[in-house]
Amino acid sequence: MFARPQKNPHRHFFALLWIVFALAAGAQAATFTAATDGNWNSAATWTVSGVDGDGIPDADDTVTIPNLRVVTVTSAQGAHILTVSTGGTLTLNAGSSVTLDGTASSFFTNAGTTNGTGTIRTTPGTGTTGINIDGTFTAALEIGAGTTNASSSTIGGPIAIVNGATLATSNQPVTHTGDLTINAGGTLTSPNGSFSFSGANLVNNGTMAMTGTFNLNGGAQNLSGTGVITGNPAILNGTTLTLTSNFTFGNGNVTSTGITINTGGTIAVGSNTLTINGGGISGAGATSGSGSINLQGTSSISSGSLWVAPVVIAGGTTNGLGTFGGPITVSNGATMNIANQTVTVNGNLTINGSLISSSSNGTFNANGTNIVNNGTVTGIAFRFGGGPSQTFSGNGTLVGSVTVFGGTTVTLTSNITLGD
Repeated sequence: MFARPQKNPHRHFFALLWIVFALAAGAQAATFTAATDGNWNSAATWTVSGVDGDGIPDADDTVTIPNLRVVTVTSAQGAHILTVSTGGTLTLNAGSSVTLDGTASSFFTNAGTTNGTGTIRTTPGTGTTGINIDGTFTAALEIGAGTTNASSSTIGGPIAIVNGATLATSNQPVTHTGDLTINAGGTLTSPNGSFSFSGANLVNNGTMAMTGTFNLNGGAQNLSGTGVITGNPAILNGTTLTLTSNFTFGNGNVTSTGITINTGGTIAVGSNTLTINGGGISGAGATSGSGSINLQGTSSISSGSLWVAPVVIAGGTTNGLGTFGGPITVSNGATMNIANQTVTVNGNLTINGSLISSSSNGTFNANGTNIVNNGTVTGIAFRFGGGPSQTFSGNGTLVGSVTVFGGTTVTLTSNITLGD
């Protein structure tokens, strides 16, 4: 009778230990360098330094695409650190992506070319991810939840900032030539760097805190969204910024926003309303459209003669000066103050609130066809000079000097009260 062989009592332990070692080897971070042109998800594309289970870069790995190498992404992939070196190319096919894992020191550097219709995605979570894009970048860039810090960069593709995400450009110059979309809950902040936007479409449903230099210089540009911009944007020569929805600059803080329309620049409001909620708007450029520029809170306006879009002092006190080609309305409860300044309005003037000079030394030239005062005008040298025919009406009061220049006929179309 033969004895039955005894089973190894440790066989299960060794099998389990082998599996643990195999999984650990596959999970360890490695360094990948493209050795030949090929697909990202092909092990034949890479040389590997370190331990990796499948020979394909994963979310915890460091990846480099060196000079003269072209790597193509055809599906969803990941990396911890991704570098496209000078002369290297990363092509992202439609629907593909490379997602940075967002752990400490996660970074994307592009000194070469990143192109295609796929997406580079940052997912910093509660940490931070860095990007530095100096080469040619025309793929999509998605900023995921958490904070992504941008070093000096030129970004040619579209940028989308998702809910809970922040793209920060502190102390850095960033130029963006693609479309920019900031979703509700997303933030773009440039506290003391510079952000130059020359893309065709800017959609802000989140927050733009742009207290550094913020230039719009893309020729024909569209602006829309329900979010708020604070800071000091400048519309540069040759740029027409067209509102495709109502839009708000400022958060009620007088120091938070100062829009400048440079000579040769234009804000075209269309039939929409541009609201300045504290802060100011100024410049020798132009405005156009049948909508309006509304000022509320403590604000200021300084215009050039090419401003023809209607201006509404909607609430609070607005300090004004300059020449307005279009109409002005001072709403009930609102005040326009022209202390020590001269304001000329070549469009119609409607006063339902107050037009004052707090220093009793302001001059107001009302040159429009129709002047209506249902509010109060005090402390101002008020002048009619709009040519052969103007009408004046309303049940308000005008306290101050009134001058009708030669060649001007002012016709009263209602009873008028001068003095108090």
